[in-house]
Amino acid sequence: MAGCAEITLYALLGSPSPGTMRVWSRINHQDVLILIDNGSTHNFLDVSSWSSLKLPLSTQESFTVKVANGEVLRTQGACHKVNLRIQGQEL
Repeated sequence: MAGCAEITLYALLGSPSPGTMRVWSRINHQDVLILIDNGSTHNFLDVSSWSSLKLPLSTQESFTVKVANGEVLRTQGACHKVNLRIQGQEL
C-alpha cells in the first residue's frame, strides 16, 4: 500500500528493542512516557492520552496506518505542532 504510514510491533507493544528508547517528557505541562521508535514513519498517540492532554485534533486529516501484523487501520485524526519537552529541550 503506497503512501501508508507504518508502526512497528515494538511501538505498538511499548517494548524495548535496539531501535526504540523510552523517555519521560512533558506535553501541556503533564508528564508522559514516550517511546521513540526509529522504525515507525509517524508519531502516534493513544486516544485516551490525547483526551487527557487536551490536544487539538483535526478529524479531516484521518489516514491509514499499516500495523506490524500487516493490518491496515484508520486513525481518528491528526494533531499538529505538539510541543514536546525532553530534558529541557523543546521539540
